[in-house]
Amino acid sequence: MRIGAHKKIHDIPMMQPQRIGVVQQRAADFAAANRLNPSFLHALYALIIEETCRLEDEVIGTRVPL
Repeated sequence: MRIGAHKKIHDIPMMQPQRIGVVQQRAADFAAANRLNPSFLHALYALIIEETCRLEDEVIGTRVPL
């Protein structure tokens, strides 16, 4: 919610596709370094990103399809 408020105040778009790629790459790197299933971590992060976008959208007041 705080991130959504920050984006609203500073006129930052809710959806930032390049950031999603960065976050997913970090998850993949973490999975590799810690012997975790990369598919699991990718799916987990996709769920977290989806919910974060939904909440930010509520705060910002716009809806952008994922």
